[in-house]
Amino acid sequence: MDKKVLLIHPVLESNANHTLVYRKGYGTAIPLGLAYIGAELIKNNYAVKVFDFQVATTNLYHEIETFNPDIIGISVCTPASKISFKLAGDLKHKYPDIPIIAGGPHITTLKKDIFLSTEHIDFLVIGEGEETIVELINEIFGGQRYHTVQGICYKSNSEILENKARNFLVDIDKLPLLPLELFDYSKYVPTPGTFVHLPNVAFLSTRGCPYSCIFCNKSMFGSTLRQMSADRIIDEIIYLKDKYAIREINFYDDTFTVNKARVFEFCEKLIQRNVSIKWKCNSRVNTVTKEMLHLMKKAGCFSISFGVESGDDRILKKIKKGINTDQVRQAFKWSREAGISRSAFFMLNLPGDTIQSTEKTIKFSREIKPDFVSFELTKPLPGTAIRETLKNEKNVRIFEELWNDWESCTISNKVFFTQNDLTKDYLIDAFNRAVKSFYITPQFLIKSFFKIRSLKQFQSYFFAALNICFAKIK
Repeated sequence: MDKKVLLIHPVLESNANHTLVYRKGYGTAIPLGLAYIGAELIKNNYAVKVFDFQVATTNLYHEIETFNPDIIGISVCTPASKISFKLAGDLKHKYPDIPIIAGGPHITTLKKDIFLSTEHIDFLVIGEGEETIVELINEIFGGQRYHTVQGICYKSNSEILENKARNFLVDIDKLPLLPLELFDYSKYVPTPGTFVHLPNVAFLSTRGCPYSCIFCNKSMFGSTLRQMSADRIIDEIIYLKDKYAIREINFYDDTFTVNKARVFEFCEKLIQRNVSIKWKCNSRVNTVTKEMLHLMKKAGCFSISFGVESGDDRILKKIKKGINTDQVRQAFKWSREAGISRSAFFMLNLPGDTIQSTEKTIKFSREIKPDFVSFELTKPLPGTAIRETLKNEKNVRIFEELWNDWESCTISNKVFFTQNDLTKDYLIDAFNRAVKSFYITPQFLIKSFFKIRSLKQFQSYFFAALNICFAKIK
């Protein structure tokens, strides 16, 4: 009989995730890390079940008693780290003989320091886990030669050991197909403005980011870009359409357009093979061209999101974004002409920001005419260069009670620090003003109404509007 592995995806149950939009089921996506881990385990003859707190309608302990797993794996992201460690403690207390493995971005960033936060986890998987998890579980049920498994931390008697790091996967074309059968995938609904029709599925076609933005943590996938081939992506899209009736693809790549040649090949082959699918992606303004965007639209791209971050070139240079405001203007103009919906992401209170640069950013967010905007206050996430930058900046006042409070690192936009002439009251006002002055206008509401193509899309807009009207940060 196959050994059984239960994979758990905890989520933060308080704070920002209890916004009206989230309570109504929006803003969820299949946890891709667990999906690929699960697929790799299935390929190696393990029985797998996934329990995702995002969409769960049953009790975890009921599922454990029914499934009777031999191993429990927990995916840990930074905002949900505290609740993840508490869950590990509860599970270890109730099922002391079941080994608990933890992985994910928070584990990869802090590595064996995690054992200072919890004594209930037995093994840590560092970095990409597909190969590591199989080798580790084989050893748990085999010779227990844990020192041979690259990419793990573990406890041996009273000693905490960290093995040699595992190399990144080179050929990600060899990754298994997404095992949507492990999920109730119809329950996952993206955030308002990022979908038209359902079911919509998240997809990652690249790993690694070659850029140097100081607010990003690249410990999980590194800086070396690895890409699925155009044919591999299209083959999987066809599989997802045929087997699961998927209608939209949401590319979660940091920068889907980083390789212009691959984008052209993908779009041309998608058209040649007559694959009808709607899709959206994340991009950078310095990686698109007018011709590319028109071809993307023809191939089914309906929405593109750009990380703009600031409307001040001085700030963009300081955070090593590698773009300028003229490139932003051009990319948004080209996207608008191509008929692709445009989302712009901005960060307030970036290193070096002042009242003047903040007001410039808010004004710039209107000038480029996006269809949607997202503002957030800068968060000093673990593993990012921005944490050290802020510590060394003059005129920065850090709020120590929040600095290492990972649970606060959500979309709640708490003020972690102030600087220069920025005060906490001003930042709160600027954030609320930036969001509401964009969305709560007749022009936006009328424009959005005429874009609605489905009941679910209309419902998402309605709840998002209520959320924006009544939500405030503190």
